[in-house]
Amino acid sequence: MNLRASLSQAKSLNIFEISGTYEAKIDPKTGAFVWIQVMVGQPTPSITWQLSNPRVSIRSPWVFNVAIPRSLANP
Repeated sequence: MNLRASLSQAKSLNIFEISGTYEAKIDPKTGAFVWIQVMVGQPTPSITWQLSNPRVSIRSPWVFNVAIPRSLANP
Protein backbone atom coordinates (compact mmCIF):
# COMPACT_ATOMS: atom_id res chain seq x y z
CA MET A 1 0.00 0.00 0.00
CA ASN A 2 1.49 3.34 -1.03
CA LEU A 3 -0.03 6.34 0.76
CA ARG A 4 1.51 8.88 -1.62
CA ALA A 5 1.82 11.51 1.11
CA SER A 6 2.97 14.77 -0.41
CA LEU A 7 3.96 18.13 0.99
CA SER A 8 2.10 19.76 -1.93
CA GLN A 9 -1.31 18.25 -1.06
CA ALA A 10 -3.79 20.34 0.94
CA LYS A 11 -4.32 17.45 3.33
CA SER A 12 -2.88 13.98 3.66
CA LEU A 13 -3.03 10.95 5.92
CA ASN A 14 0.50 10.66 7.31
CA ILE A 15 0.58 7.87 9.82
CA PHE A 16 -1.66 5.57 11.84
CA GLU A 17 -1.52 2.48 14.00
CA ILE A 18 -2.15 -0.91 12.40
CA SER A 19 -3.23 -4.13 14.07
CA GLY A 20 -1.20 -7.20 13.15
CA THR A 21 2.30 -7.65 11.78
CA TYR A 22 3.67 -5.31 9.14
CA GLU A 23 6.75 -3.57 7.80
CA ALA A 24 6.80 0.06 6.76
CA LYS A 25 9.10 2.72 5.42
CA ILE A 26 8.77 6.16 7.01
CA ASP A 27 9.88 9.36 5.28
CA PRO A 28 12.46 10.97 7.60
CA LYS A 29 11.52 14.47 6.35
CA THR A 30 7.77 14.25 6.97
CA GLY A 31 7.47 11.36 9.46
CA ALA A 32 4.80 9.87 7.19
CA PHE A 33 4.47 6.29 5.99
CA VAL A 34 5.90 5.89 2.48
CA TRP A 35 4.75 2.29 2.08
CA ILE A 36 3.33 -0.52 4.22
CA GLN A 37 3.70 -4.25 3.74
CA VAL A 38 1.27 -6.45 5.68
CA MET A 39 2.35 -9.97 6.63
CA VAL A 40 -0.05 -12.76 5.68
CA GLY A 41 0.56 -16.31 6.95
CA GLN A 42 -1.22 -18.34 4.27
CA PRO A 43 -2.60 -17.57 0.82
CA THR A 44 -6.02 -16.06 1.39
CA PRO A 45 -8.53 -14.19 -0.78
CA SER A 46 -8.80 -11.31 1.72
CA ILE A 47 -7.36 -9.92 4.92
CA THR A 48 -8.73 -7.58 7.56
CA TRP A 49 -6.67 -5.17 9.61
CA GLN A 50 -7.66 -2.29 11.76
CA LEU A 51 -6.28 1.22 11.36
CA SER A 52 -6.48 3.49 14.39
CA ASN A 53 -5.19 6.82 15.69
CA PRO A 54 -4.83 8.50 12.29
CA ARG A 55 -2.65 11.59 11.97
CA VAL A 56 -3.69 13.95 9.19
CA SER A 57 -1.78 17.02 8.05
CA ILE A 58 -3.74 20.04 6.82
CA ARG A 59 -1.60 22.60 5.05
CA SER A 60 -1.83 26.35 5.63
CA PRO A 61 -2.85 29.06 5.29
CA TRP A 62 -5.06 28.83 8.33
CA VAL A 63 -7.30 31.71 9.36
CA PHE A 64 -8.60 31.94 12.92
CA ASN A 65 -11.14 34.60 13.81
CA VAL A 66 -11.02 35.10 17.56
CA ALA A 67 -13.38 37.43 19.34
CA ILE A 68 -11.64 39.35 22.14
CA PRO A 69 -13.89 40.55 24.96
CA ARG A 70 -13.90 44.35 25.35
CA SER A 71 -12.63 44.02 28.89
CA LEU A 72 -9.42 42.44 27.54
CA ALA A 73 -9.09 44.57 24.40
CA ASN A 74 -8.68 47.88 26.28
CA PRO A 75 -7.02 47.25 29.62
